[in-house]
Amino acid sequence: MEDMRCDVELLNAMLNESPHVHDVHTDRWVCLSAKQLADWTNRSLQTISDYRTGKTNIPIEFWRAVFNRTCDLRVVALLVPIDLYNVEINPRQERGPESPGAFFREALVAESEYHEQAKALCEILADGKIDDLDARRVTAYDDAYWRHRVRDASLHRAVLRRYSDYAGRLGVS
Repeated sequence: MEDMRCDVELLNAMLNESPHVHDVHTDRWVCLSAKQLADWTNRSLQTISDYRTGKTNIPIEFWRAVFNRTCDLRVVALLVPIDLYNVEINPRQERGPESPGAFFREALVAESEYHEQAKALCEILADGKIDDLDARRVTAYDDAYWRHRVRDASLHRAVLRRYSDYAGRLGVS
């Protein structure tokens, strides 16, 4: 890391501003403390204290261990300069549809709405003028787009998970 101040600032922000984080390994909310970080990263409390004061450089392995437990995008932004607002997050839900019929009925309605909104956006782009109604249509399209992506990703993961279970039973890789 080129700017150690960023490391120290992030570490202190995580401990001071984010007291409760989701531990993805245990699927529980935990109080983030120096002791918790020491346990997660196999470091002493003194080492964590040295990191917090800037006395010792914070190694990449520390941040990797923190990210693996919290999935905190600020750690990624520290390592790779990115715009956090343009990072696509795939939902963790891997459950398939409860009932295929219900899923496809809901999907058809949602897809129909999504395509109607896409058509409206094309009209907005064609006339080149944006007013309050257009702004509401753009917002509605954006909401529908993300619901579309989440629904599609959920179905995709469910199918792949079931296929991998099936392939594993058959000994197919």
